[in-house]
Amino acid sequence: MARFTLPRDLYHGKGALEALKTFKGKKAMICVGGGSMKRFGFLDKAEQYLKEAGMEVQLFEGIEPDPSVETVMKGAQAMLEFEPDWIIAMGGGSPIDAAKAMWIKYEYPDITFEDMCKVFGIPALRNKAHFCAISSTSGTATEVTAFSIITDYEKGIKYPIADFEITPDVAIVDPELAETMPQLTGKNTTNYKLFFAEHSAALSPSAPDGDGLCRTRHLQLEVFGLPLPCAVEETIYYGQQQKMMYRTEAQALTLARLQGLRALHDAFPDAEIFARREECTVQEDALHYHAVYTVAADICT
Repeated sequence: MARFTLPRDLYHGKGALEALKTFKGKKAMICVGGGSMKRFGFLDKAEQYLKEAGMEVQLFEGIEPDPSVETVMKGAQAMLEFEPDWIIAMGGGSPIDAAKAMWIKYEYPDITFEDMCKVFGIPALRNKAHFCAISSTSGTATEVTAFSIITDYEKGIKYPIADFEITPDVAIVDPELAETMPQLTGKNTTNYKLFFAEHSAALSPSAPDGDGLCRTRHLQLEVFGLPLPCAVEETIYYGQQQKMMYRTEAQALTLARLQGLRALHDAFPDAEIFARREECTVQEDALHYHAVYTVAADICT
């Protein structure tokens, strides 16, 4: 028998972050990574929305890429001291993966990391807190899965945690967060590693030199729909170079039309378009696009 588990609620679309206003609880801890969520103002928004919901809010910041066992233990201790009934993980895959592991240790302080890594061996959660994942990237989809990857740097091993219990209760996918991701050009390199028990093996060449940006996702291996106690880590290293991006007039016109439709939809989501009149000119390598739409919409809401 196969099983497929997803979060109970999934809020998506522009402005979905405001769903935090509807949460019921007394205390919330927000777990975040580097400074991007704070730099672009999303962390402040999330904190304000939770306070509007009547909650006391505490932050756990600085979760590193490929979170460590030590970070998990520090976060769990902070939760034990603060006693939140909502854990809000915000950012890319690393903060969400780390917060999932912190959640287990918070609910069961005596559990060891080794016990946490037993496949589908985690006891029932949600005795102390519920979990909300807010993704800022399009990659691992950890905001809707039952998996987490934590690194033991002393052993040099990445351990998968797999259990339906750590599937978030709520996932929020707001495109405004993902739009802050940099647009990269240049040659990309993809590396793969296999993790099994306490061993790991490289399946591709070593990582490129330098501190270029990279994105990592973890692929759970399955046989006949059943997960195996091993995982493959895929890391894409993005080359960075300055480059002018040119588009043909047809490509530019298509993008202009899409942006116009998006702006119309944002202003009037239920609008029905009856006609469109376009004016398009090209001056000094720039396309100037003007469109007039005839629509039926409720403008009073």
